[in-house]
Amino acid sequence: MEPGEGQEDVRFAAAWAAVDAASDARSLLNDLWNQLRAEGVFYPSVHTRADGHGRLDVHCDWPDELKQAVEGAARSFADALGDAFDSAIIATARIVCAAVGEPDANAHRMLYLLTRQGFWRAVQDGCYAGLRPDQVRLIEGFQPFDEPGRAEQPPSAMIRTAMRHFRNMRSLPGNCDGLDRVAVWAHSARPEIIIEPPGQVLSVNSTGDGLLEKVRTVASYHVTSDHGHFDVDGNPNIAFDVIGNRPPWPEHPDDNFGARSRLLITIASEFIRGCERSVGLRARLHERPLPSPRAVSTARRSWAPVHLSDGEHDLPALMSQSDIGLATYRNDDGEFVMLVQAGDTVYGRPIPPAMLLDPSQRQGAAAEDAAIDAASMWGLPDFVFRAQVVAKGSGRRELGDATIITGSKAVAVQVKSREGEPKDDAAEARWLTKKALQGARQAAGTVRALRASPAELTNGRGRTVTCRGDRLTWMGVVNLDHAAPPEGVLAPTFDVGIPVLAMLRRDWDLLFDHLRSASAVVDYLHRITGEPPVAIGDEPIRYFELAHADENAPPRPAPAWIEQTGAMRTARPILPKAPVSAEDASGHAIFRVLLEDIAESEFTGEEQHRLEILAKLDRFSVADRANLGRLLMERLDAAANIEAGNTRWEHRLIVQDDYELHLFFSVGSHLTPIHREIYKGWVLLRRHEFIEMTGADKSLPWTVAVLLTPRYDGYRAWDTTLIATCDDTSLDDHERDRLSALWNDART
Repeated sequence: MEPGEGQEDVRFAAAWAAVDAASDARSLLNDLWNQLRAEGVFYPSVHTRADGHGRLDVHCDWPDELKQAVEGAARSFADALGDAFDSAIIATARIVCAAVGEPDANAHRMLYLLTRQGFWRAVQDGCYAGLRPDQVRLIEGFQPFDEPGRAEQPPSAMIRTAMRHFRNMRSLPGNCDGLDRVAVWAHSARPEIIIEPPGQVLSVNSTGDGLLEKVRTVASYHVTSDHGHFDVDGNPNIAFDVIGNRPPWPEHPDDNFGARSRLLITIASEFIRGCERSVGLRARLHERPLPSPRAVSTARRSWAPVHLSDGEHDLPALMSQSDIGLATYRNDDGEFVMLVQAGDTVYGRPIPPAMLLDPSQRQGAAAEDAAIDAASMWGLPDFVFRAQVVAKGSGRRELGDATIITGSKAVAVQVKSREGEPKDDAAEARWLTKKALQGARQAAGTVRALRASPAELTNGRGRTVTCRGDRLTWMGVVNLDHAAPPEGVLAPTFDVGIPVLAMLRRDWDLLFDHLRSASAVVDYLHRITGEPPVAIGDEPIRYFELAHADENAPPRPAPAWIEQTGAMRTARPILPKAPVSAEDASGHAIFRVLLEDIAESEFTGEEQHRLEILAKLDRFSVADRANLGRLLMERLDAAANIEAGNTRWEHRLIVQDDYELHLFFSVGSHLTPIHREIYKGWVLLRRHEFIEMTGADKSLPWTVAVLLTPRYDGYRAWDTTLIATCDDTSLDDHERDRLSALWNDART
């Protein structure tokens, strides 16, 4: 049974008891107000000057004992309601941090701040260190922000106004101005002035609503009399209500202490329920969303297993002709079809033409955009830089059609599109050769310019970084956009100072679609610069030949220290035969979402550093991404459903690139500043242990750790936290012993 449905969780008992105490104080204050009204403490008076002008006043004579009782009830109400907020927050923090220690109660009290900037500054300074981001956002939603001009929905605006009033009622240091907590609000006056004939009332003007302390002028008037004697009486026809003696002041006749205190109790109760929901003690208002694969979705036909009974061709005969389990043919529709065998499965896919061009653009520009879009869509837009125009002497020049940079490797891209009607094969072969040479020279010119001096490049996410070309390993790729290229045309020899490849734009698309990683494609392109040339259009065949070689390459011997780690060694081909997203598209998409999370999040450092870290993560084996994504989702589901008061951590550690890159993928049940620091300690401990074990202190490896923690607010499935370092982060003995006691000696 959920709290609020006949049963309350004991951990929030203090918060609910405080709400009950606030309700009792409210009832007492209302009773005292009714008693005050029965005492006849309100009365009017008139004061007329000799010139006939005067004023109508109302008076309030509080009996001292009753006044003190009313003030005491108001103080009890404010204190109890404040205790309700504070108790709910510290109870939440204790549940979230139960496995890691007692949170600081002073850092887990309700803030009552008037600006968002002030609130988040307090959070950055350590407030709510034991709460998750969704819980901090819950508290933010109950803040008394006073932001003129900012539009808010009516419920939020009502909560903010009520909380501003409550903020001003409380006894806060620096807010003690000597005023009583409770006052009388005089309102809705319809004053009457009465004078004995032959006198006349010339005018009566109400002064409006306002506070009534000892005395308040309700109206001013002007009377006249023939004999100069004024026998005047007055009736204020006014209503009185008790209010909290702080702004914001009442806006209408029903806006009094009774209504506001009732609303504040409702607000406090809903806040407590929100805290209980955040730790799983109540049903969520929103179901946790499923992971949204914001990765790649296109209508392109992908790879799929081919069953021998389905084929119109003799597949066994086709496959037997290849030593590497690769076959090609053209189907009845004229499509170029590839068959590749991965294990016991044969995958088939028509190799489609390159992506369609935008008909609203000039063909050459549209081809450039399409090549860039393929790399951005299936790779990552952060690594793809469009052409930049820079000054050169007295003129200006364009730096290539595109540049792709991942880590220390770069590719200068040129795109050449065949416009007009194709001619005979010999003429089209000459066009391919000519444009390949032209593009190679342009790519080399781009590289020379970027090596000569730093340049500001803008990537596909619209962010500008400084490219220092002299620190990168370069090559060029000429993308040849041709609707019907002739077969068997070898690329010319490129003697331009950098390695250059020429390929069809169709094959460029295929590489990015197959590998779904900019880093993997760039690695492949750099790798094949040392391979014998192939005919333009035969890049898919070369790819699968190399993939077969990778699949059958013997594993490299493991270093002696690997057995000490208890690690499981896996040998995956660098180039997978099967498309990386073929067997588990959803699992593979999860990894892309992680990269997108890091790419799209706020980043206070230089954009170049973000790109460096993204490139490290993008180096993770493309063949293992789907399995990792599925594993992380299973662990996130387990973490989200852990019993309140417990904390769950699960980790997957990967060492690759000759042990120079550590990738840690972790799932935790909670993300608070406290948990973030604990996780950082785990990362540093594992890094320290690895360096100590391997003796890698002379060449410090990179460590990149990604932590996923479930979200509970219904907006998305998880939060992503990143920690990365290549520095010397060796721990002293005390710190190592402390972290080892936490993570090694008391594992759960």
